[in-house]
Amino acid sequence: RIQVALRERRMRIERGHDTRLTSGPNVLQAPVIDYEEPDPDSNTQVGRFRATGPGSLHYVSDPAKPDQGFQAAWQTSVQLGRDKGQPVVVMEGRPELAFAAAGSLIGDQIRLYLRELDGNAAAGFAVGSGASKGSGADGDKQKQSRLAPDRLIAVGHVKITSPQMDGRTQQLIANFQIQPEVPAAPAGPGAQPAAAGKAAPADGASKQNAAPKNDPPQQMYRVDADQMQLALL
Repeated sequence: RIQVALRERRMRIERGHDTRLTSGPNVLQAPVIDYEEPDPDSNTQVGRFRATGPGSLHYVSDPAKPDQGFQAAWQTSVQLGRDKGQPVVVMEGRPELAFAAAGSLIGDQIRLYLRELDGNAAAGFAVGSGASKGSGADGDKQKQSRLAPDRLIAVGHVKITSPQMDGRTQQLIANFQIQPEVPAAPAGPGAQPAAAGKAAPADGASKQNAAPKNDPPQQMYRVDADQMQLALL
């Protein structure tokens, strides 16, 4: 069943446990999904939503980079609202986040605060009227905002699993840092671009690069603490 309130710019979808909201490769599944569009006179493209009941989310910000997507699952609810004006996603009921090759996180509650960026920013993922058009014209980007993680707070029997660390804590605070864009270095005068796969290294470099690499195995850390704080790049 779908209920639409045009004047309030709200929509509700409910169809038991197989209710789905799909946009390209992205799928939100929950028994009841509520969505409210932002006011047309507001300066944001970020609406509000709530998914009630056990559900899951599969999200890929760029279909060309599926390894940068993530999946989430919860038992009670997930909602996107605002806390002191800042967008925040609140997940209840032993939610779990899995970030492709980066690892996973589970706790009793997870709060993910988001930064709102300009539509032309490189970081984050696009939301707004032009988001479904991919990398369209500049006019589409002006109708978009981009959201990027700002900080994450997980509380209650938190478990962290990654290739570098296995951790347990009662409270995790993670701050995300946006790396500045690095412009491509201009080619020197008279420099010729190397043919693909045929770069000519300097004398001796080819022998050095040809030597077998004996990289040490990656070290794994086990951390147990009442509280943890991480800085993520």
